[in-house]
Amino acid sequence: MAQDTLNALELSSMRPLPRAYMAHELSLYVHYPFCVHKCPYCDFASEAEGKDAARDHLYIELLLKEWRLKLPLWAQTGRKLVSLYIGGGTPSLCEPREWGRLLDEVGPYLAPDAEISLEANPGTVDESYLRELHAVGFNRISIGVQSFNDRALKRLGRIHNSEEATAACIAARKAGFTNFNIDLMHGLPQQDAAAAVADLRAALALDCTHLSWYELTLEEGTYFGAHPPVLPEENVLLDIEQQGWALLDQAGFEHYEVSGYNLEGKYRCRHNLNYWLYGDYLGLGAAAHQKLTFMSEEKTAAALHSYAAEKGKLSSVGSARWGELWHQPELLLDLVAESKQPEQGLYIITRSANPEDFATYQQQCLQAVEPLLLTQSQTQPAQQEQECPESSMGTDDLGAGAVNTASAGNTASAANAANAGKTVEVSETSVDTDEEIPAQVGALHQVATEAVPFEFMLNRLRLQREEISALEYLCHTGLLMDSLRPQLEELQREQLITLKPDLTFAVTQRGKLMLNDAICAFL
Repeated sequence: MAQDTLNALELSSMRPLPRAYMAHELSLYVHYPFCVHKCPYCDFASEAEGKDAARDHLYIELLLKEWRLKLPLWAQTGRKLVSLYIGGGTPSLCEPREWGRLLDEVGPYLAPDAEISLEANPGTVDESYLRELHAVGFNRISIGVQSFNDRALKRLGRIHNSEEATAACIAARKAGFTNFNIDLMHGLPQQDAAAAVADLRAALALDCTHLSWYELTLEEGTYFGAHPPVLPEENVLLDIEQQGWALLDQAGFEHYEVSGYNLEGKYRCRHNLNYWLYGDYLGLGAAAHQKLTFMSEEKTAAALHSYAAEKGKLSSVGSARWGELWHQPELLLDLVAESKQPEQGLYIITRSANPEDFATYQQQCLQAVEPLLLTQSQTQPAQQEQECPESSMGTDDLGAGAVNTASAGNTASAANAANAGKTVEVSETSVDTDEEIPAQVGALHQVATEAVPFEFMLNRLRLQREEISALEYLCHTGLLMDSLRPQLEELQREQLITLKPDLTFAVTQRGKLMLNDAICAFL
């Protein structure tokens, strides 16, 4: 009876994916690789160099140059940016006016309701700093508290204490941030359930709207990885999680993602959601990653345009834009039904990664800009393009050509070279061929079709409250869910998911506790 009751309760908490999340959206991630001190658990790409205004000014210049180089890629996606997230490192070491320069340039490409976030360390901000951040355009702040216990903070190597953490959260509210996240860790060295819950209570008392509450893990390449501290035993970790879940639920926080909680379901992190929904994102800066999706063939894009126009979904083929197509999920069902080789998928999914260290990133960024400037200087001066590229794109603008990075880069040489040349000194190097003009700092690499299901599930299964349907899978991967039937049926037999006849499925309570096993089924 108890097991039946549990199943009924867990099924009642499941719900279909909200319609708004069906669209294939585009975000922008910016990485800031500098911090004051390298924490012993941190495996992120960061360099402990402290505060340096001259370095930060240079870094923003490099980010602007990379953004201008990537404008052709943005144009080929045809979608407004639904979020901008600046992570690190410690981005709050950089002055708000410098971030304002980046926001001024990226601003025209952001959706009107875009979420604009920055990560901050409590030891590097005060109310004045946060007010400046809010004034230049940030509407969300994420404060890396990790714990409100001074002993725990010292063990974690943090540069702030509990008093500074509390003050930073209060200052965020006073500065005008009505949406702010607090980062907390649990399962810390020598931590018991009472201490972990005390951290949660302290965070809730500060009126945050979002909590990232996650377990400390020991990563290779870190100090803790080489010198592991004694962590709580499994039964203590389970007790911490169960008590924490109960407290957060009582406080009205929706547990919508493995380690994400938001107040009353109103403050889900839009940027992270786009990752978990297998959306697209551009990446700027050292160590930044990027994922972009394109139609697999020009005829596929043309067919979708024609079908949309025929059904009256779009005003005309000529005015159809790439972004509009991503917001017509039902069209994909008809298109894949007409495809002769649906198992190959409708999309080409690409990834790229920038160099992790700042020096290499700087060198590659300047090398990418320089040929564009030389090309422009050897011809007539190009006029700066002030308008956001919202003009209509025909079917020739879509398709496999979008993945050819050399082709994409060459389209930037006129309008974007003028922008890219604002502050760069040009050397006397000559350019002989178009192939020497790189499209971006990180080269695009296609994700193999057979790897896509695992990539999708690795991200999507983090969202545990919503069902996953065949239409959603098609919208975000260009593939048919039918190919995954054997894995899904096996997971159902293992009681890790509930499966409907149309292959819509949801993770069970048992599946949540064995999530890695569920994900690995798609390897």
